[in-house]
Amino acid sequence: MADHENDTARAMLTLCGISYRGISIALPEKLKRLRLRALMDACMTQFSAVKDRWKIVWGPADFSATSPGLDDVLMYIAQRVDSPSTVAITIRGTNPMSPHDWVFGDLMVTHQVPWAYGAPEATKNCMISASTAFGLRILQQLRWEDTVSAGATAATVTAGGIDSKQPSSVEEWADLLKARLTSSAATTLKETLELQLNDLKNSVFNLSNLLQRKLSIANAEGGTSLKEFLRSHVSINGESVVCVTGHSKGGALSSTLALWLADTQGPQPDPADEWDHDRKAAIHFYSFAGPTAGNELFAHYSDQILQSDCHRIWNQQDIVPRAFIADELTSISDLYGLSGLERDTVNKITTTVADRVRTLDYRQICGTGTRLDGELMRSTPLLLQIVHQHLDSYLDKYALLNEMSAASLLAPVL
Repeated sequence: MADHENDTARAMLTLCGISYRGISIALPEKLKRLRLRALMDACMTQFSAVKDRWKIVWGPADFSATSPGLDDVLMYIAQRVDSPSTVAITIRGTNPMSPHDWVFGDLMVTHQVPWAYGAPEATKNCMISASTAFGLRILQQLRWEDTVSAGATAATVTAGGIDSKQPSSVEEWADLLKARLTSSAATTLKETLELQLNDLKNSVFNLSNLLQRKLSIANAEGGTSLKEFLRSHVSINGESVVCVTGHSKGGALSSTLALWLADTQGPQPDPADEWDHDRKAAIHFYSFAGPTAGNELFAHYSDQILQSDCHRIWNQQDIVPRAFIADELTSISDLYGLSGLERDTVNKITTTVADRVRTLDYRQICGTGTRLDGELMRSTPLLLQIVHQHLDSYLDKYALLNEMSAASLLAPVL
């Protein structure tokens, strides 16, 4: 990889890492967004690949199934300081603490829906997973209000958190969060999961109905949507560069969002849908550790549209980029050199999943992409091995592990 491309990929991976900061926060929406922004702004001043080079200009916009609650989706936009016409849209990966995100953000892959953009003759039989469609639709609806802190004075919320009038110790914060995460909130989450799982059992899967309930709150918000931000950005800057990046689930969604932007670039039947009428923006994406988003026809179509603007970066020892390709899934035991009960258990799981997705023909975009040659950590428990290969190994390859890691990025904060 050329030095310039390596520097860009390093910056994109850093932006992806920053998106995980504050992943455990479960405050009410406006307080949470303000706290997340403060945490991320602090990271932007600390990490070498973005320090004095990038700044956050929109977001983080997030969505939670319950409020207060853990967010299932998060996206923000950063702008290059020395080249304001360049922006990077960053999409966070799975929230490992959110069961809702696991179920609906990652595992709805046995259902597929048609790709709804681009020329119909070119996208015939192009299918994406229900999880991908679900995530994309949420991203399209997210909004950020620059005055999100209006009504919250400096005496209430600061970059460092909540001032002395609010709980000042870990114990007091824990008590406050417990009080906010009441049994009614837990019941709401349980009911939401049950309702949406019932939808999946229907003979006809209706993604629109599923999304309508989930996005009812998001649609009521004020602020600026992604397309509205980009429309203004291109209008102000003219020739622009729009990078889209994400890690894990965010990797799959970054490539899909980039394709959506490309398919809706230029004149549109409804001017309200336009964001770049004169095609002044160049779209690139940097996907790290992403699973498959759709079937082989979708991957082929994506490659045709994005062509050289496609950067899919994956570690050969990471199991996530092998999902949900049937033959790749069944090779995981060999990949990790498993034996005995551990091998039998993993084989049973992967064979079951492979059998369910085989006919759906999932394929990765960008062909072989950019493969990183990770190394197995010997004598490491399987779960820790998987986590290391999925995040820390990427940070290591881009010389970022001395600044951030899975442990530091996912560490609980208040």
